[in-house]
Amino acid sequence: MATALKFPSLLVVVAMAILSMGGGIAQESEAVAGTAPYRIHTLFSVECQNYFDWQTVGLVHSFRKAHQPGPITRLLSCTDEQRKNYAGMDLAPTLEVPSMSLHPKTGDWYPAINKPAGIVHWLKHSKDAENVDWVVILDADMIIRGPIIPWELGAEKGKPVAAYYGYLVGCDNILAKLHTKHPEICDKVGGLLAMHIDDLRALAPMWLSKTEEVRADKDHWPTNYTGDIYGMGWISEMYGYSFGAAEVGLLHKITDNLMIYPGYIPREGVEPILMHYGLTFSIGNWSFSKLQHHEDNIVYDCGRLFPEPPYPRELNAIESDPNKRRALFLDIECMNTLNEGLLLHHAARGCPKPKWSKYLSFLRSNKFAELTRPKKLTPKSRQMMEVVVRKQKQEVAELDKQKQKQEQEAAELAKQKQKQEQEAAELAKQKQKQEQEAAELAKQKQKQEQEAAELAKPHPKIHTLFSTECTPYFDWQTVGLVHSFHKSGQPGEITRLLSCTDEDLNSYKGHDLAPTHYVPSMSRHPLTGDWYPAINKPAAVLHWMNHVKTDAEYIVILDADMIMRGPITPWEFNADKGRPVSTPYE
Repeated sequence: MATALKFPSLLVVVAMAILSMGGGIAQESEAVAGTAPYRIHTLFSVECQNYFDWQTVGLVHSFRKAHQPGPITRLLSCTDEQRKNYAGMDLAPTLEVPSMSLHPKTGDWYPAINKPAGIVHWLKHSKDAENVDWVVILDADMIIRGPIIPWELGAEKGKPVAAYYGYLVGCDNILAKLHTKHPEICDKVGGLLAMHIDDLRALAPMWLSKTEEVRADKDHWPTNYTGDIYGMGWISEMYGYSFGAAEVGLLHKITDNLMIYPGYIPREGVEPILMHYGLTFSIGNWSFSKLQHHEDNIVYDCGRLFPEPPYPRELNAIESDPNKRRALFLDIECMNTLNEGLLLHHAARGCPKPKWSKYLSFLRSNKFAELTRPKKLTPKSRQMMEVVVRKQKQEVAELDKQKQKQEQEAAELAKQKQKQEQEAAELAKQKQKQEQEAAELAKQKQKQEQEAAELAKPHPKIHTLFSTECTPYFDWQTVGLVHSFHKSGQPGEITRLLSCTDEDLNSYKGHDLAPTHYVPSMSRHPLTGDWYPAINKPAAVLHWMNHVKTDAEYIVILDADMIMRGPITPWEFNADKGRPVSTPYE
């Protein structure tokens, strides 16, 4: 389905020469990449903002550093006003595309729609789109660590390779049923996309159309439908991709081994070839969050870099676990690659040579070059989370269908004989039913006897305690907890441990809210003067144990802000002396 929007043809801005493929790629890739049918083109979408400019510098630098085959194109969406003052046209090979941040028809403000809209425009107006076989689509906030060769990853025509985005729960609920005719092949994917150009041509208009469709479906923006923690439809473009791909029949090969978020621990034996720094990550007192640099003009500020992360040798002292240490090395690699890109960009813009520093020396060292040399796929990196060979599945289903037909024909021949047997069986069934009813009555009687025996069985005594203070805040909680105590059928008694100062106790009106044991208030510690009302809970329990004689074998301790839904009988949870039972706080 083609989108109704039509974009005017715009000038392709060539900001720099086509990036060199360079060395370091596996020989098999060098032998074929760049010639049909193995021509690769990498795309990413941004807007005219400082926020995207420093990301562009980092991505394009890593593109070169990783020796990614083929050209890269930045799809740049700018409003007319933004374009007048924009200074970053030289940051990457660029195709200017019309901005749809403010939708021309609906007036909806949604900058993320520029990604599918930009790709539609590229397919229609770029000559590069006529001379390519495979397309790699990335986000600007990524660092490439090694060549992304679609066919080496397992991509096929009709079967793109994509990273797994498990939070796209809308693929499994009514959202998919509302927005695609094929919810059964809705895949939770995004981030890294590697596909054949023919697939992208079929997908792109549908990607844009479905993004508009999901964006307009405000009734289904809430988190329980989309998995979007903000519930504001921000990830509509991601669903536009998944639903659009399902509509055109793309069956993804899904992986969570190729891409990693800095801060995450890589799987053993897996070498990610792409980093996505969309989340905050930290090492000790150092941390980085892209959102803290939304208006940062670091690209145009000569000599300024992001705060330097710890050095490699420091990581060996911080973390002894090899795999966790690998995660820390990925963190600093991401940050150092960004800074290296900025350093080279400043030099290319004619900035003065920066003063010597230990950090700049490290970025120019052989050690850093060795740490960041292009990474090759490992066998485990190639493993797909989910490679569903649906064609084979369909063939098996067809064989099952033929077998079912043969069985139906045989069943038809036996139907007449079966009818006679059914009549005889009906008589036996009636007799069996009567026997079952008699057995059921006996079973009910046995159950009643067991229940009566259980009720007659003596159980240890229980006493329930909860701690409060002389304030209305705890009084209404007390009413609710005590009410639920009686409704739940909880055995034994309940006691409120009431901590009050003498002054509060004189004016307190809630004495009748619950059976109460009065205890001295320790909100203001009598020895240290520390103000900490929560200490009243252990202090009150200790006071009750020392001043009240009880014959209870088990004590149940609750908080005032709780509602009981049933009896809490410790022995049923295997509580015993020296072995209390509690709920986990994780």
